[in-house]
Amino acid sequence: MWEDLDRIKRSLFDEVKNVLSEDEFNALFAVINFSTKEKWLDVSALVAHMVSEFGKTDKDAKDLVEALVDKQLLKEGVSVPI
Repeated sequence: MWEDLDRIKRSLFDEVKNVLSEDEFNALFAVINFSTKEKWLDVSALVAHMVSEFGKTDKDAKDLVEALVDKQLLKEGVSVPI
């Protein structure tokens, strides 16, 4: 099963590699994984995940998130608890 998932992930990356770097793709894939468990995603949680799972620095992880926002693949916002 994991081999199939890895193959599908690689195939997806092959389709978008002209638009996204591998790091951007992995970050976006992490967002998709988070979205299956959470209704919304805190940017700090995504950054922490990229630091721990991908070995990125905090700055590099934040830059990846910003790049995805710039490409309009993510939307960054503010939430106020009610």
